Amino acid sequence: MKKHFKRFLIILIAIFAVFSLSACGKKADGSGKFEIVVVNEKGSTILDKTISFEKGDNLVDLLKADRKVKLNGNVTEYGFYVTGVCNVEASTVGENYYWRLSVDDEISLVGISSVELRDGMKITFELIDWTTETWE
Repeated sequence: MKKHFKRFLIILIAIFAVFSLSACGKKADGSGKFEIVVVNEKGSTILDKTISFEKGDNLVDLLKADRKVKLNGNVTEYGFYVTGVCNVEASTVGENYYWRLSVDDEISLVGISSVELRDGMKITFELIDWTTETWE
C-alpha cells in the first residue's frame, strides 16, 4: 500500500511539474544565455545547445521557435503542457512516458511556463516512464 501511495505522489508531482500556473509564461528580466539538454528514453543525449534570450522573452516561446528543440504541446488552464521535444512525442514512445523538466539539474516543481529565464541556467528534458521512475 505504501508503494502505491508513493507512486501516486510521484505521479501527482510529475503532473504538477509539467503544468504551469500561467499560460503565457514568465518573462525574462534581462538578457543572457541558457543551456538546453534533451535526453531520450534510453538515456542518450539527443540535443545539447545554448540559446540566447533578451529581456521580455519567455522560455516556452523560445523553445517552440527553435528549429532543433521544436517544443510541442498544448496550452491548458494550468499552462503549457509539453508533449514533444526534438520531434519526439512522449505518447509515441509509450503510454506511460512524459517529458520530465529539470532546472539546473533539479527536477522542477513548477511547469515550464513558470520557469524564469536567467543567465547561465540549464534546462533539461528527459523522456521518462513514470511507472518505473524512482525518487529515492
